[in-house]
Amino acid sequence: MIFSLQKLDGLVKKVLDDEADFGEVEAQLDAYIAAHPAQADGYRLRARMMDACGIRLSALADWKMAAKLDPADRASALRAARVQLRWAHAVAEEELGVDDEKDDEDYAEDDDEEVDADPRFDALVDQLQGEALASVRSLAAANAADAGFMVEMLAAVDDMGFTPPWLKYELMLVALAANPAHPALLKQEVLFLARAAVGFGDEEEIPPGHFEDATGSRHHVATMMLALEAVAAAPGLADDGELLDTQAGLLQAQGHYDDAARTYRLAAAAWQRSIAGAGDDDERERAQEAQEHSQEQAALCDGGCAAVQAGQYAAMREATERLREMRSQFGQFGEDSIGDLNELCQQWQGEQARTDAEPTAAELAELSSQAERVAEIVVRQISFDPVELVPQETGVEWFEELAPELASSDLTLQCGFENPAITAMLGATMHGQFWSDARGDVAVVAEAVNALRLVRVVSLLEDGTMLLTAPVRGKSMFSSGPMVHGLQMEADAPAAEILRVHRARLSRLQSKRPGMRTLPLDTLARLADYETRQRQASVAFRMEHGITEPEVLGMHVRQHKAFLGLLRDAVDRRLMPLR
Repeated sequence: MIFSLQKLDGLVKKVLDDEADFGEVEAQLDAYIAAHPAQADGYRLRARMMDACGIRLSALADWKMAAKLDPADRASALRAARVQLRWAHAVAEEELGVDDEKDDEDYAEDDDEEVDADPRFDALVDQLQGEALASVRSLAAANAADAGFMVEMLAAVDDMGFTPPWLKYELMLVALAANPAHPALLKQEVLFLARAAVGFGDEEEIPPGHFEDATGSRHHVATMMLALEAVAAAPGLADDGELLDTQAGLLQAQGHYDDAARTYRLAAAAWQRSIAGAGDDDERERAQEAQEHSQEQAALCDGGCAAVQAGQYAAMREATERLREMRSQFGQFGEDSIGDLNELCQQWQGEQARTDAEPTAAELAELSSQAERVAEIVVRQISFDPVELVPQETGVEWFEELAPELASSDLTLQCGFENPAITAMLGATMHGQFWSDARGDVAVVAEAVNALRLVRVVSLLEDGTMLLTAPVRGKSMFSSGPMVHGLQMEADAPAAEILRVHRARLSRLQSKRPGMRTLPLDTLARLADYETRQRQASVAFRMEHGITEPEVLGMHVRQHKAFLGLLRDAVDRRLMPLR
């Protein structure tokens, strides 16, 4: 007898609760699907059970079949993409009948023996992940106007495991282009940018454009400023505890403790309203915990930098004591860990004390000398000359490697070029390539000087706004001003990913300015005009503002406040004759 779909649904729930036999229910599902091969419901139900039980290949096939039979079933298509992307290695192992990892016994016996991997495995994993990402992007493009579905998709991306770092931002920009004022999407943008502002990396030296806050956390200044701009414009900010906490955390990281304390208190008040309106005990408990956190952070910020650091130090010491209590379970490993953590606490406390102390006379003299040197560099960058680009044949091997990626992104090579001014400044030929799409909405500038490589993606709007997306995170701390809307991505970001994010940024920007067209960038002369405009915008910004606090923050100089004042004075003195 073939069970009804309703009964099968109940049996699947029992399987997931360990109250029914998996094999028996699987057989019943197989029988139902064999009797109703054109109905998506059976495939969806079996996929749900297989997915939950970790049988990825079967789950993937069923999610795909459900989406194929029911083209309106976007949820199954999204789940198929999630399984294929997150579990690409497991799916490849099932499909090829191989195990990508040796078991523990193999490792014990052959620890130093190199084992040949199946050459098909990595290729299949890449293929599966590429197909899944293409499916996600296709779903986003087809359903961008459905804000509710796009919010669900953004949540699903968090559960997809390894994805390109900026995929979620790309998708939310696609959604925002179709729904420019949607509160939930705008909130997602704030939260993403705030997380993206956190600086990762193992470098002892803090990269340009980054700084470490009073607790030792690293941040990327340019992305942090984008997050602050986004949260300030977010609808419903005054009643959203999570957004207010995010804003307060960004202000706290920058050392604006009074503003952070005030904002944390606004967050606590918003959480109090959430507690009053909570629909159930779990929601109420989460809001209460969040409110307590906001109140604690407000109290710390009231005490300024010293109190924030004391709170961090206390948390580190508490972690040490907890580990000490558990050391009997860890033996010598526990002792080593306690020693390491103690040493880290002492080292951190000493570093912070040196950072926050008022500079001595000798340190002030060194800071002043450093400010003069940096001011020379800042002002030396100012040029009132138009940018000249000269056509040039280029034979740089890197350009040949880059070409397939750009061509597959619907771009056409316009020409090679040289920037004589850059060549003269660096004492080495600056080789460049210029690509653009069919209408010139998007242009790619690839430049190579000696071992240096840089890809920039640019667009120009008719109101003079310039859009720039480039993999220069950790390479620069300077701003070009408000007319240049820049996004700094990681240095190892693939050109295709930079392009996708840039195109999504352009669509989103145009949706905020209805009717605003791009000016084509499809000839070398037009590209030179763009470069001149960007130079002029940068010069105008510098002449008006001198050096700004975010720029100096990205230099991460000890005794930041003292250095900021010295550098501002040094830059202003040099700008005076030019103004």
